[in-house]
Amino acid sequence: MRHRRRYWGVILAITIGIGGLITVIMVSRDFKRNLSRDLDLVGGVTIVRAYYDNSLSSRPLLFQANTLEALRRLPGVQDASLMGFHTGWTKTSNGKKFLFSVMAVDEAFWGVRGFWAASGRLFGPATVTGRKRECVLGQALAEKSFGHSNVVGQTLEINNEPYLVLGVLGGITDSSLAGSVFLPRTTVQDRFAGLLLTDRIYLRCATLDDVAPVAAKIVEVVRNYQTDQHLHVEVIWEGLKRVQQIFWWAEFFIYVAIGATLLLGGLGIWNVMMAAVRSRTRKLVCARPWAPMTPTSSSNFSPRR
Repeated sequence: MRHRRRYWGVILAITIGIGGLITVIMVSRDFKRNLSRDLDLVGGVTIVRAYYDNSLSSRPLLFQANTLEALRRLPGVQDASLMGFHTGWTKTSNGKKFLFSVMAVDEAFWGVRGFWAASGRLFGPATVTGRKRECVLGQALAEKSFGHSNVVGQTLEINNEPYLVLGVLGGITDSSLAGSVFLPRTTVQDRFAGLLLTDRIYLRCATLDDVAPVAAKIVEVVRNYQTDQHLHVEVIWEGLKRVQQIFWWAEFFIYVAIGATLLLGGLGIWNVMMAAVRSRTRKLVCARPWAPMTPTSSSNFSPRR
């Protein structure tokens, strides 16, 4: 750098190439991780649903707690949530009574389904283990019950019992859930009459590549703990294929960028090495002393005049 200013551009190119390589690798990791986490925006293709079709059974088929824990331990499963259904009723401000769906869920349900709080907050493990009378409302149910969606901190009577509204659910892609109330599963088991139909499990896979292996192992895992009769496993296969195609093209361009960066960096290093070798060779050639001419005999030697 002290003697050869023409090397500065090459060294700068190598530095930019190395920085570009590191940037491309880090961006590719973040791209895959964030897209896998937020795939609900393109259809929730990393969610696998396992459910019993109780319309075909003479007795209710329910998932057991040990089955849920076994499914959570499957390789590739990020989390799982057991869901139950019930029916509740309340009255509007004008005294009219109407029915709505009660979703009995646990604290993992929000992360598995990709839901968030549009206002307020969602209940956590303390609410579930404490069997508290707290709830989260869908926006349509909040507006129908109170006339507006600003209902955080208010009390909703469900089956003649007061429940504290913690928040309003956001991120709902299923319109039927907007008219439902979400209660802790333990609270529904304690305070609602009749059997809680916990016949549905949602599993969130860590990546796209985990969806197919997880879906293939669900029936085997369930069979080890309870019956697999009338058990169905549901995956959005068409959406999964389309998202995998998007991933393939994105990875293709990322690898092309990495290859181009390595190629440019390699050419820069090669150019510097070749220039250094030429410069050193030229110095050696110029610095070599020439051998003096010695006469072979005195007769043919004539001093220069």
